[in-house]
Amino acid sequence: MLVVKTISDKKSLTTMSMAAFFMATGYIYIPFLAPYLVNNGFSKELISYITSLGPLSLIIVLPVLGHLSDLIGRKRVINITLILHLLALILYLFTSNNYLILLAATIISAIAFEGFMETMLEKAEDGFKEHRGFLTGLFESFKKLGGLIGTAVGTFIVSVSSINSTIKIAAILTAILFVINNLKKSHNHYAPKPKDINFLSDLKNFWKIKDLRGMGIIGATMHFNNPAKYIFIPLLITQELNADIKYVGYFIGALTAAHLFEFGFGYACERFGMGRTTLKSVFIFSILITLVGIANSPFVVVFLGLLIGLASASWNTSAWCYMSEIGEKLKKEGQVVGNYTSIASTGGFAGFLVSGLFVSLFGIRMLFALYGIVVMAGIIISLPYLRKSQYY
Repeated sequence: MLVVKTISDKKSLTTMSMAAFFMATGYIYIPFLAPYLVNNGFSKELISYITSLGPLSLIIVLPVLGHLSDLIGRKRVINITLILHLLALILYLFTSNNYLILLAATIISAIAFEGFMETMLEKAEDGFKEHRGFLTGLFESFKKLGGLIGTAVGTFIVSVSSINSTIKIAAILTAILFVINNLKKSHNHYAPKPKDINFLSDLKNFWKIKDLRGMGIIGATMHFNNPAKYIFIPLLITQELNADIKYVGYFIGALTAAHLFEFGFGYACERFGMGRTTLKSVFIFSILITLVGIANSPFVVVFLGLLIGLASASWNTSAWCYMSEIGEKLKKEGQVVGNYTSIASTGGFAGFLVSGLFVSLFGIRMLFALYGIVVMAGIIISLPYLRKSQYY
């Protein structure tokens, strides 16, 4: 009944549909980006190093975008991210072993993608006053449905054409979404002032709250694993296992399909506690990501992708519910979400940076054991903060 009520609400349906559309746009090309860059002459180590600068830029930019969205409105920030995404896609088309262009494309695309998704979540959460866990999960399920569709479309395109074509199609879809977002004019004409942009102060205030500190630690250690999905599992499939690139699409598809059940995990975090659900999910995740390193066939990798997706979906929903609940209480939801993503991005930055060096020394397979250890360490460090929380 709650699902029908939410979907029948025009504003909620529009928000969830736009998030799904953009997710589909991104996942048409993102799963195949690492092989595309390798084919253009970049080494996997260099790809990892350059990609690390994407999360690094988010540490500074996302708190600013979150704060701005509270001041100038979600719609105007969404416009900024869509323009940046279109620019990044154009740059990817002209990388061709040019390090500076790849660097610019990586930073801009990271800001655009994460900024858009963060702002859409804030927009959705604006309308969630009750059953926040379930409704946040429903939003995430919609979003991941878009990712699943995008992965399927991208897999089909690379099987009949080229990876280059997926980037071109994504650019067209981004332009269409920009037009859709501007069908109605914004009524918020606030002009931001320099004092509105102080990300260091926002991060300091975030870190003072013990609940958020614990979630920030978990978020950073989980984001440390981002290179696995975007770079090293695709390369494990295509280079270590010598499998067809279509299995990369199957893996991402399985990983994404698991997230379709996030509304169920949202209900679970309401029933059993957001902190407990978060910790149990990341514990299971740490075991599964370690097992990827000993997979001996692409079928096993795809199956593990499904299980990793379930654990990740549970963590994702419970974490966002946790942050949004506190943000709503503080009347600063955009800032809280932006600051959390910024802190989590420090883990992503470290993950890309360390992964490239680690792979050059020990190989891809050992890398997944490192990912598991880092997540376990995050659980141990954050446990004292989360166990004392009223949301545990």
